[in-house]
Amino acid sequence: MRNAATTIICLLAWAVAFAPVADAAKTKPPAKRVVLGTTQLNGDQAQFAVTYTLGKVDPLNVTLDSAVYTVEPQMIGTGIYSVDAGEKLLVLNYTLHNPNPRERGLGWSTFEINAVDAKDTNWRFCTAVGMDATKETCNMSLKPAQKTKVYTIIKVPAKGEIPKLMFQSRDKLVLRYDLRGKVKPLPAPIADPSDPTGGTALESVPAQMGTFYPMRELFGKIDSVTFTTDKVNGRAPAKGKRYAVILGTARNNLTVKLSYAWGTFRPTLSVADGGEIRWNGTTIYPTRDETVSATLAPGQEVRFRWFFEVPSDLGLQSLAVRQGNGRSYSYDLSAMK
Repeated sequence: MRNAATTIICLLAWAVAFAPVADAAKTKPPAKRVVLGTTQLNGDQAQFAVTYTLGKVDPLNVTLDSAVYTVEPQMIGTGIYSVDAGEKLLVLNYTLHNPNPRERGLGWSTFEINAVDAKDTNWRFCTAVGMDATKETCNMSLKPAQKTKVYTIIKVPAKGEIPKLMFQSRDKLVLRYDLRGKVKPLPAPIADPSDPTGGTALESVPAQMGTFYPMRELFGKIDSVTFTTDKVNGRAPAKGKRYAVILGTARNNLTVKLSYAWGTFRPTLSVADGGEIRWNGTTIYPTRDETVSATLAPGQEVRFRWFFEVPSDLGLQSLAVRQGNGRSYSYDLSAMK
């Protein structure tokens, strides 16, 4: 009996000792899953033409008025913003309003502005903001309740529309805009006709003679292409050959002076057999055999002449013209036999 009692007491002691552990094991909550990283900044899904207050410490009211794609050179103050062949510009026009009971300073760093492409790559604004009325750099103070219209520029890829835009205040509050279908599209013939959004800029643009196109900083046009066997730049063409003579015009559409020299625009001449005729590197005035060298004031033009020696029995195919790394403008010359 004594052994049986001892056994029962031991069993009871064991049950008391281990029962809480078993219950605790059953009721222990699962381990919390930890994911490293950052959270999205606080902000609103914003709309065009709607005013939002951005920032808490030193707030400003902002209204995105419009946006446009372009490949034409733009200016803020004396800064020139132009594009290479694989780029276009996104120009943003917006209104700022001071809701504070005190003056509020404005400058390029008032907001951080980024466009986001379809691949989720961020494209930062040009770190300059212009005054819409004067195109001067924005560096001013807004009085209480005062408004001003400004603009900025973002260089983005030539291909595809830009779907997202973000304005961020200094205290990390954000406005997010869906740009799809809301940006003024590129005009013909710059726009790729295969992109219905109008957001893709061709790198090689079909061009018409007599029309100015944005080359890069300058605008240019081809006026005429003719054949001659007369002397050009003091030399006659070799036997069995003739000159293809190209006349063109460069124009400064900006508000600062720009230079035009022999290599500012560069031509590529293709002929009917599929080959190319190498350019001789000479750019002369239309009526005199002197190398072109000009400083163009705002609105000023200069005319120029190129010449290529080609076989007399070989017709032309096309002429492509570009400035620097800018897009190429291609002229169909297949009718010139």
